[in-house]
Amino acid sequence: MNITVLALGSRGDIQPAVALSHALQKAGHRVVFASYRSFAEMARLYKVHFQAIEGDITATLQSREGQEMLDSKNPLKIVRVMRDELKRTYGQAVNDVAVACQGADLVVSAGSVFYAGASFAEAMGIPHVQVALQPLLSSRAFPNALLPPPPVENGFVNKASHLISEQIFWQMLRPFVNKARQEINNLPPWPWRAPITPLIRAGMPALFAYSRHVVPKPVDWPANTSVTGYWFLESAGVWHPPADLQEFLAAGDPPIYIGFGSMNTRDPQKTAELVLKALEISGRRGILMTGWGGLTASSAPANVFVVDQVPHDWLFPRTAAVVHHGGAGTTAAGLRAGVPSILIPFFADQPFWGKQVSRLGVGPKPIPRQKVTADLLARAVDEAGNNQQIRLNAAELGEKIRAEKGIDKAVELIEKAGHSSLVDYRPSNGIKLPEE
Repeated sequence: MNITVLALGSRGDIQPAVALSHALQKAGHRVVFASYRSFAEMARLYKVHFQAIEGDITATLQSREGQEMLDSKNPLKIVRVMRDELKRTYGQAVNDVAVACQGADLVVSAGSVFYAGASFAEAMGIPHVQVALQPLLSSRAFPNALLPPPPVENGFVNKASHLISEQIFWQMLRPFVNKARQEINNLPPWPWRAPITPLIRAGMPALFAYSRHVVPKPVDWPANTSVTGYWFLESAGVWHPPADLQEFLAAGDPPIYIGFGSMNTRDPQKTAELVLKALEISGRRGILMTGWGGLTASSAPANVFVVDQVPHDWLFPRTAAVVHHGGAGTTAAGLRAGVPSILIPFFADQPFWGKQVSRLGVGPKPIPRQKVTADLLARAVDEAGNNQQIRLNAAELGEKIRAEKGIDKAVELIEKAGHSSLVDYRPSNGIKLPEE
């Protein structure tokens, strides 16, 4: 088949989509992977044909507005920043998606690009498969992962949180999406109600790229949904660690990893000082990952190693615990490594994963980014390092995750979707969508 894979987001969102594209290509399919231009090199390393899509969430996060968004507890401010970015880029992004979808027999969409991907699949009369790294489909079993965790969880509250989240993001996108559907795809507009959950419940295949051992599939999800297991992007070729990093690791006890991925901070030097103070209080060695987050430690002590980028699959198993922002990709890498995780969530799905890590007993309670102090982080490091039950739980969960074949299952399900009769789940065709 000719398959187009669409994915937007930060690095942790994109790596699973590249892993899927690479696996589909190895299975004999012709694949076009479309994402932000900054990920072209990642696709090239895995010899996947790349198509650029306008925009870059990392640049948005690093802007003044993005920094204010990360510092804010107000979901409406997040919505406003994202809406302004979409208003600026959506038209060109849709045209880029159109180029990527030319000649496709099936479209796979990961994340918010769903609206464009599903529309093009509908216009071309081909199957569409939705992908998510979080359990975003409405359920009574858990609240929506993109909203702040509610103070009380029950079936009613959880369902309500999904409805609210879907409507917030759909109303933000609806003017741009429906304009594109009419002008580019010659399709009628989608209704006021957010379309993702109704479309999936009407038959659109949906794959959730995380482990059932982390979030089990709830009983109220339909049969056309699958929790496949994580999609890990293995290192391209053989990676050779720098000699000074190997010497540091061999010189003492396993260190604590600390890095915040694409989550920038207004004062990276202050963040580095907080981290160094926490390590000093706990008496632990540390590895500070600078990465995209801008974290620096110009005068790090001898018990701390500062590095720009190291593959998580190589580094994490060599640590005593991992401290990070709680993005879906980094959380998956930490859990697979079988070491305790300490999450300092910023926004979006990060608080959800922080709460789940704590529930599973593989790490201490998350520390919200706005509340983190050196003392609180030091206590969490001590708990992760000294609590034998946490360490045992983390090791057992890591074994289960490493035994899963998530990417193989995803390929199998996508092939099945492409070869089965096309289910007509399009609301524009006037079918009655199922009630929730």
